[in-house]
Amino acid sequence: MTEDQKKGFSTRAVHAPRAPDVDQQPSSVPIYQSSTWRFETSEDYAEVIAFRRPGYVYGRGYGNPTVEAFERAMADLEGTESAYGFASGMAAIHATVTMLASGGDRIVASPELYGGA
Repeated sequence: MTEDQKKGFSTRAVHAPRAPDVDQQPSSVPIYQSSTWRFETSEDYAEVIAFRRPGYVYGRGYGNPTVEAFERAMADLEGTESAYGFASGMAAIHATVTMLASGGDRIVASPELYGGA
């Protein structure tokens, strides 16, 4: 599309507005609620999704700046080199149980463990 062509209503509705550039450091960590991130080219996307360069792809599965700030704070408070933040309690339970259990193990849990667990 050339600069002279005006994008249609639907295109503008999906791709606008964009966040303004902020040339100032906030006093606290901004909350990034976006689940997806834009890329200039598909090659840029491929580099980030393959972890060949830093960036964000999908906030609910690959992290975002808010979660990374939380993980750094938790690691600092716990005195460890890193920490991991989960998107939900179920995700945290799943990661913990599957890390501790081996193939063929049985998991016995009470219904009071966690809501829908």
